[in-house]
Amino acid sequence: MLDPMRGNSLALALLTAALPLAACGSVSSFPDAAGGIDGATNDASPDAVVAGVVKVTVIDPNGGAPVVGAQVVFLQPDGSVASRVATDGVGKAQGEVLPGGSVVSVLIGPNSYSMEQIRAVKPGDDLEMNYFQPYSDNTQLGTFGATWSAYSGATQYGLFGPCGSTNSNASNPLSATLTIYQNCKQNSMDLIAVAYDANFNPLAYLEKPNVPFSPNGATALGNGWQTMKTFNGNFTNLPADVTNVRLTHYAPDGRGWSIQGSATPTGGTESIAVQTVTAATAVVRSEFNNASNSRQQVQAGIAGNSLNYSLDVGGALMKWIDIPTYTGDTGALAVTLSGSSTVVPDGAYVRLGYSRPAAFSAVPGVITNQYDWVILGPEAGPLTLPTLPPEVGDVGPKLGDSVGFSPFVAILEADSLDGYDDFRAGLGNLDALFGEHVTTGTARFSTSPNLR
Repeated sequence: MLDPMRGNSLALALLTAALPLAACGSVSSFPDAAGGIDGATNDASPDAVVAGVVKVTVIDPNGGAPVVGAQVVFLQPDGSVASRVATDGVGKAQGEVLPGGSVVSVLIGPNSYSMEQIRAVKPGDDLEMNYFQPYSDNTQLGTFGATWSAYSGATQYGLFGPCGSTNSNASNPLSATLTIYQNCKQNSMDLIAVAYDANFNPLAYLEKPNVPFSPNGATALGNGWQTMKTFNGNFTNLPADVTNVRLTHYAPDGRGWSIQGSATPTGGTESIAVQTVTAATAVVRSEFNNASNSRQQVQAGIAGNSLNYSLDVGGALMKWIDIPTYTGDTGALAVTLSGSSTVVPDGAYVRLGYSRPAAFSAVPGVITNQYDWVILGPEAGPLTLPTLPPEVGDVGPKLGDSVGFSPFVAILEADSLDGYDDFRAGLGNLDALFGEHVTTGTARFSTSPNLR
């Protein structure tokens, strides 16, 4: 069981934490890029599919700012280059492609190249290319404190809020102070204090909803302690290939209180009970593994005072994703899906990378360049890395490249999305789709084994 004082990242963190994106640093641009390649145009007969403009904004995931001078390559459905442009002063670029084409952005830093490809685009798209890593503004806005009455038998306390948790100080156990940041600030907060015994077992809790945030403010949570509640997760129709079930209950959301329990299924049903708190809202995350350590999640918002949750696992799961196979000299990625699920994903995410020695420099020894790819599309694969024009740099795969980690593949489906068009359009607002403050609807995720 996880430490109940620790906040556990939800679905988006599962994806973005899979492999760290190389720091982009400064972005190199090419002055001849603005006019595209050979003035390519797309003439179409009256019966042909018509090309149209696709717009993108390239965002530095490490700083959240639009990237000026980033290389953007627009590709036709057959992989041929339609145009190559550099982003303008506000990080924007556009090009004409046929429906089903793709767009690739290239960020160049010190000995690092970061590429993002969005596949199966359509004319009229206006997309954000943020490497599937929403920028997190860590600007500190101040603190917010809380006080509470003593609970009999408690030796320590924890305070949970929109930006995580903190322990009380041993010299002053009846108060604690949270640090509030821009990326997690809520104008109206749901605060929870939990009392623990000497062995760190939770005994009771206080909850105060609708607390207005003010920088360096404070509130009193009172003395209305409630004993811990038993939350029951009931799992039915468990497929035989599920080898482990894990349940996590969050209150009021993924940045607040969390408690976890797990079980090894011995049949088609399983129940997991945990001692938890009630709040204004709650989230349940159910995780499933198979024998290959492929992983699936079902994340659901529930009523904050609900103490029972039931899931038809066979009906909720997506396909399992086996360990993908990457062929370095061709850039081909083979992806095998298994299972009987009929759930259609809204989108797919692929992360892979390789490295190779760079030329000698003033620094003794050989410098190594790192090449990282993020690929977003309607399905997990198979796929082949696109061939990019040499003007963007020697970024394509080569025989002899060192593959330092196994590729990571995920498919996603959410109530808030209606297919891949919605998924593409939502790339600029990932926190609203999969962030830790989301407490409504259901989202599903299936990922390959993480072998880094």
